[in-house]
Amino acid sequence: MHDNLERPGAASLLFTPGGRWNYSLSIDVIGAVLERGEGRSLSEVVQRRVTGPLGLGDTGFDAACRKLLVKPYADGKLDPVEIIDGMSVPLDIPGFKRAVTFSPSRTLDPQSYQSGGAGMVGTAGGILQLLDVILAGGAPLLRLETVRLMMQAHVGIDTKTQGSRHPSVGRSVWPLMVR
Repeated sequence: MHDNLERPGAASLLFTPGGRWNYSLSIDVIGAVLERGEGRSLSEVVQRRVTGPLGLGDTGFDAACRKLLVKPYADGKLDPVEIIDGMSVPLDIPGFKRAVTFSPSRTLDPQSYQSGGAGMVGTAGGILQLLDVILAGGAPLLRLETVRLMMQAHVGIDTKTQGSRHPSVGRSVWPLMVR
C-alpha cells in the first residue's frame, strides 16, 4: 500500500489544478491520510464518523451479509457483462494508459484493502439515508458550509473528461445525485 501512495506523489500534474478534472487515486490517498491522522484503520474512521452516527450497520468495507450483495456489471455493448475476479477493463485516461483489474470477491474478505475510492458496500437505503442528511444540511456529519461547497461547480463547464459531452461534466456530482 505504501508504494501505491508514493506513486501519485511522484507523478507530474496533467493540468493546472481547477482547470480540468480527471479520475485519479486521490480518494485512496485521502483515505490513507485519514488513517494516519487518526491512527485507526479507514474502516474504523468511517464507522466512527459516518456509518456509526447514521446507524448504517450494513455499510462498510466488507459485506455484513452475502445476501445483500448484487452482481456487479461492466458496461457491455449489447448485453450486460458480469464483473468477475481478475477481469481487466482498459482505461484510456490521460496519464494512465493501463487497465484496472477487478476483484468483487474482496468485499467478502474482512482483511482486504480498504479502498477509499471504491471499496465500500452497503444498501440502497443506506445511500438514501446519507443523501437525506446532505439534503437537510449535513448534520450531524457535515457543516452547512461544507454542503454548500459540495453543491458548487469546482471545475469549469468547458471541462471534458474521457471524451464525455455529458452536461454534468464540470459540475459537482452531488446535485446530480440528489435532484
